[in-house]
Amino acid sequence: MSKTRNPLMNLVDGSILIKRKVVKQFPFIIFLTFLAFIYIANRLSAENTAIKAAKLEREIKTLKAESMSISSELIFLSNKQEVSNLIRKNNLSIKFTTEPPKKVVIREKED
Repeated sequence: MSKTRNPLMNLVDGSILIKRKVVKQFPFIIFLTFLAFIYIANRLSAENTAIKAAKLEREIKTLKAESMSISSELIFLSNKQEVSNLIRKNNLSIKFTTEPPKKVVIREKED
C-alpha cells in the first residue's frame, strides 16, 4: 500500500514545504513575495498621491473663487463714483481735479 496523501492535506499540515521541488523554488518564492510587497507599497503611494492631488484641486477652485470675488470687489471700489462716495462718507478734504493730466516731456541738452 503506497502512502499517497491528498495534496490539500500536504498543504495544510506543512509537509509540502519540505519537499525537494519546493525547497529548490524558495529563492523564487521569496523574490515573488518581495515583488508583491513592492507592488502593494507602490499602489498605496499612488493612491495617496491621487488623494493629495484631488485635495489640492479643490483648494485651487476655492482660492480661484475667492480671488475672483476680491478682484471684483476691488474693481467696484476703484470706480470713480464709489471713490467719491467714500471720500464724502469719511469727510476727507480730497477733491477731484477738473483739469486733464499733463504730459511731462524732458528734453536732453544738445552740446
